[in-house]
Amino acid sequence: MFKLNLVTTILVATAITTATGVTAKTTLNQTRMQPDQSSTTLAKQPTTQSAQPTASISRRQFVMKSSQGGMAEVELGRMASQRGSDDQVKQFGERMVQDHTKANDELKQLATSKKITIAKNVGEENQMVMQRLSKLSGAEFDRAYMKHMVEDHMKDVSLFEQEAKKGRDQNLKAWAAKTLPTLQEHLKLAQSIESSLGGTAPKSDNQ
Repeated sequence: MFKLNLVTTILVATAITTATGVTAKTTLNQTRMQPDQSSTTLAKQPTTQSAQPTASISRRQFVMKSSQGGMAEVELGRMASQRGSDDQVKQFGERMVQDHTKANDELKQLATSKKITIAKNVGEENQMVMQRLSKLSGAEFDRAYMKHMVEDHMKDVSLFEQEAKKGRDQNLKAWAAKTLPTLQEHLKLAQSIESSLGGTAPKSDNQ
C-alpha cells in the first residue's frame, strides 16, 4: 500500500510539473508574439512638425535682403563712377546710386511704419565683393563690376518677382511690384554693357 501511494504521488507531481512547464512556455510564446505596445503607441503618435515661417518672418527676411542689396548697389555704384574707365560703366554706376537710393528710402519708410528693422550694413557677402572690386581699376574693374551687376540683378529680379507674386504683406508686395520694372531694366542694361566689354553675360529667364 505504501508503494502504491508513493507511485501515485510521483505521477501526480510529474503531471503538475509538466502542466506548469507547458503553461509557462505557452505564456512566454504568447508574450513574444504580441507586438511591443509601447513601440506601437510611439509609432502612432504624430511627429512634431517644424514651425512654418510666419508672415512676419517672411517679410523681415525680404526687407533684410532688399535693404542689404540696395545699400551694396549704392556703394558699388559710387565705386564704379570713380574707378571705372568706360563711360557706360561710370554712367551705370551713377544710375545705381540714384535709383537704389530712392528705393532704399522708400523701403526704409515702409519698414519703419511696420516696425521692421532694416539692415545696418551691406552684409558679409556684399562686403567681400566690395573688397575684391576695390583692388581693381580701369578695364579690369569695368569687366568685373558689370559681371557682378548682371549676376546680382538676376538675383534681385527673382527675389522681387517672388515677393510681388506671393508676398503676404500687401504693402511690401505692392512695393516689390512697383520696383521690379526698374530692376529688370537695370538687368538688361547691365547685360548690354557687359556684352559690349567683351564679356558673356548670362541671360535671364525674362529674355
